[in-house]
Amino acid sequence: MNTPISLFAFLFFALAITGSSHAESLRCGGQLAHIGETKADILEKCGDPMVTDSYCEPIAVNQSQGIPV
Repeated sequence: MNTPISLFAFLFFALAITGSSHAESLRCGGQLAHIGETKADILEKCGDPMVTDSYCEPIAVNQSQGIPV
């Protein structure tokens, strides 16, 4: 009865260790895009993105002087 528990524990830890690896590159078509490449290099290799996201941070303005705080 101890064997199935040991096997389960071993498989759990083996998957936990292998699942925590980080990707150092991304495949685009037949080419690799690496960390540190410029946006132009990535666009050349991968093409335009299918979806983009943007964020505009609101700025607080001093009402009496009309300047950003």
